[in-house]
Amino acid sequence: MKKLSLFVFIDGFGWQVYNKHGFNHKAIDTRKKLKTTFGFSSGADPSILTGRYPNEHTHWSSFYYDPKNSPFKFCKYLSFLPKRIFDRFRPRHCFKKRD
Repeated sequence: MKKLSLFVFIDGFGWQVYNKHGFNHKAIDTRKKLKTTFGFSSGADPSILTGRYPNEHTHWSSFYYDPKNSPFKFCKYLSFLPKRIFDRFRPRHCFKKRD
């Protein structure tokens, strides 16, 4: 039988906050203070999940520049439209809901 692991990341929920307020003590049987050397979650998350440093797992950023395969490449054709169309809440909101 395979073992299932569940990881829950709560941004800003450090050890001091945990000790002061607690969080699900009954369900979490293993707790310990962690010391990060990465500073940003884009480097820390893959390290937490793999147990390896960024130079080993080679994942640092969640994004990369790839204009050829970008799912947003169609947006370049919208650049001729006036800025005031996209600098307003309603058009941006409708455009975002498209997905």
